[in-house]
Amino acid sequence: MKENLLVCMLFWAAMGVTVQSKAINLQPFGVNGQGGSKNGQVIQIGPASDVYELDAFLRIGGLDLNGSKSGVTAQLSLDSLPAGLAYNFSYALGSNTADLFLTYTFSNTTSTVLFSNLTFFAFVDAEIDEATNTFYNEFGTVAGFTGAGIADPSQWQIDEPGFQDGLLLRNLLAGSLNNSNSVPPSALNDVAMSLGFSRNLLWPGDSLQVQVMVSQSGNSMGGFALLQHDQADASTSITLSGQASHGGLSGTIFGDANTNSSPDPGEGLSNVLMVLQGPAGSTMAQAFTDNYGHYDFGTPPGPGPFTVNVAEASLPPNLTNNVAHPIPGTDFSASRILSGTNAVLNWGYSVPSQQFVNVNGQINMGIIQWVLNRATGSLVGTLTITNPVVSTVVFGPPYQVGLKASTNFYYPHPAGTLSDGVPFVDVSSDVKANVSGGLLKAGQNVVLTNSIEVYSLTRSVPPLNLFEIWATQQ
Repeated sequence: MKENLLVCMLFWAAMGVTVQSKAINLQPFGVNGQGGSKNGQVIQIGPASDVYELDAFLRIGGLDLNGSKSGVTAQLSLDSLPAGLAYNFSYALGSNTADLFLTYTFSNTTSTVLFSNLTFFAFVDAEIDEATNTFYNEFGTVAGFTGAGIADPSQWQIDEPGFQDGLLLRNLLAGSLNNSNSVPPSALNDVAMSLGFSRNLLWPGDSLQVQVMVSQSGNSMGGFALLQHDQADASTSITLSGQASHGGLSGTIFGDANTNSSPDPGEGLSNVLMVLQGPAGSTMAQAFTDNYGHYDFGTPPGPGPFTVNVAEASLPPNLTNNVAHPIPGTDFSASRILSGTNAVLNWGYSVPSQQFVNVNGQINMGIIQWVLNRATGSLVGTLTITNPVVSTVVFGPPYQVGLKASTNFYYPHPAGTLSDGVPFVDVSSDVKANVSGGLLKAGQNVVLTNSIEVYSLTRSVPPLNLFEIWATQQ
C-alpha cells in the first residue's frame, strides 16, 4: 500500500532534484486541504522523509456529516459540510523552509443558524527515512501539556493509522480522540498523529480558525506538541502542533492549587456550568467547561453588552473562596461590550484559607457557671462556645482560651502562650467530644463543663473581657 512512496523518492532523485536537509518541499494541496502521497501530492520533509497522508476532520454536535459511513465526522477531503458553513484552507512555508503552516477557517454565513460543539482534527501520517528504513520502526512522544491554554489542543492521539489494528482513524470519524500514545519507543510501528481543537458555539457571522504547524526543525506552536521519531536516526523527527482562535467570550475556570491567581496545567475545573446572557438579560446559551476548565461562547452577534455567569452550584463543593475574577467583574459574573477584541474571562477558586486566629466577636463565648473553692481561691467554670446562626464561617480545632494579664487572676496550669503573648488552656478535645471533628458550624454551640480553672486572689469572678478564644477558620 505504501510502496509508492519509495518509488516516488527514487523518481525525484532520478530527476536530479536536490532535497535540502531540515527542509520541506511540496506541491500544491488539494482544494480541501488534503495532501500527501495518498492524494497524489509530494510533501518531502528533510532528506528522506515523506508524508503519506495529511487531512482534516470536523465534528459538529447533533449532526451526522458523513451519511452512511462510519461515525458522524466529516473528513474534509471527502465529505461536504452543512449549508451555511463556509470552509477555507491555505498553507505557507516558514522563512526557514522547515516549518509548514496550515490554516483552516470555518465561517457561519447564515443569519439564524447556531452551530454548536465543534471539534476540528488535524491528521498527519508521515514516513520517516523510508528510503533507508522500514515503515514500521517509528515511534511517538508528547511534549508539553495539552489544554493549558484556551487556544491549545483539547484532544490528541498517536497511533498506528488504522490500516491494521490502530484506532486513530476510527476515533477521528467518531469525533473523539483518546489522549494516548500507542506507539512509544518500546512499540515501534507506523506512526500517525492527530490533534483536536474545540469551540462551544459558532454564531451567525462568527468564524473559527485553526493553524497547524508541521515542523522538521523541532519548532511548535503553543505549549503542546506531538513528535514522530525514527529509531535509526535520532536527529530525524516531525513535530505536529497548533492553536485555535478563541471566540469573543471565552476563558478558563480553575482551582488555584498553587495560589498564583492564574490557570496552570492540571488546575482546570470540568463540568462547571457557564451561562451567557444577552443585552436584555435573557439567557442566550449555556455550556459546561471541558476537561481542562475551558469554555468558549464564540462571538455572539452585536456589541452587547453580554454577561458571562459562573453557576456557583456547579463548582466543586470544597471550592468556595474566589481568588481571581475578571476586572471589572464579580466572583461569579462579568459583563463586556464586544468592540473587535476578544474578552478572555477567567475565574479562579480555592479552598477557603484556614487560619488560626483570635475569633472574639465571631464566636460567642460565655461562662454560665463558676464554682469557687473559697479556701484556695480556685474557680472552675463551665464554658459555652456558640457559632452564630448568621455566621458564614465554620470553625475548627484547635480551640484555645486565653486569659489576659491581671493582678487578680491567673491560670494555674496554662498550656502555652498565644501569638499575642496571652497564656491559654486548650479545650479542643472537649469540643471534639461534642461535635463531629470539632467543626462548629453556623448555629451550633457546645457546653464544656468545668473546663476552665483560674485562681482569684479576691475570690471574685473574672470579667469576661479578660478572656479571648482562638480557633481555626475553615
